[in-house]
Amino acid sequence: MTTKDYREDANLTKIQKYHETQQRKQNRVAKIVNKSYSLPVLEHNRPIFPKTRIHPITKQKSAAITRNKKPAIYSNFENNNSLARDETTLRKNIRFCRMHFQFLRLALEIEKRELKIKNSDPTLTIDREFYKNFDLEDIREEKNFDTWFKPHKHLYTLKPVELITDAKEAPSDSFLLSIPKSSNIISVRRDIERLLKDRLSDNVEETEFMFSDRQTPYIQLHIEYNLLVLAYNKVTREVMLEVINDKYSHLKEAHAKKPVSHLDENSKREMIDNVFNHTQSVTRSLREAKNRLHRVASGVFP
Repeated sequence: MTTKDYREDANLTKIQKYHETQQRKQNRVAKIVNKSYSLPVLEHNRPIFPKTRIHPITKQKSAAITRNKKPAIYSNFENNNSLARDETTLRKNIRFCRMHFQFLRLALEIEKRELKIKNSDPTLTIDREFYKNFDLEDIREEKNFDTWFKPHKHLYTLKPVELITDAKEAPSDSFLLSIPKSSNIISVRRDIERLLKDRLSDNVEETEFMFSDRQTPYIQLHIEYNLLVLAYNKVTREVMLEVINDKYSHLKEAHAKKPVSHLDENSKREMIDNVFNHTQSVTRSLREAKNRLHRVASGVFP
């Protein structure tokens, strides 16, 4: 007579419960990220998640991609003086301009509708004098960043160094140089440096909108914006954790790092598997996101 091993049934039950829990999580995430999902509070702001390449065999998320389906390396976005498509120089990569637009549009909706995540949160007020050239009403209702950016790009660009043929066309805050057409490029370069070295400043060149000196990773701004949108739409911390982990955990730039004692001197920190391991981490990131939103309202980004 054989004795039934009840441990086997217990293990099967445990496995079944695990898969059921995972399925419920997937269903909650799918509901939030579905493009047809109607957010209950915000009207003009929705989550913006990274575009992702799916591995053809494993069907797992394998890499982030740009709108042109090229690999997206988020750390590369953080280089200053990014060359824009029409060859005028932006102070920072255009994606930071886009993220500034997203935060500002969110702040406009929050201000107009007097929304708060918690009753104790301070009221959000936008400095309209600072943003007087941004056409804020256009931002509030404009869904497409590119449409708004085209006539407002000058807010983020450095003044160009350009060749003019008529002295009357020179801006009043520019230097005029006379260079013989027969000149050699090497000697001209030396002469320009000699003539202007005491006339040009070593300071950071100014743009109408000046990004702050905060060294904030682009991916952090991306996550914080989505946390704010989810929070203002009354999504719970538990579901926020599931959504962010689902959408960002395959991106190494999104992972937090923790100190560990067993690593050698050259590698004192190791990667955490998920973006968030517990809801307390969500709360901390959301707190920083709210602070950033208030800084944006006052004209500071990131």
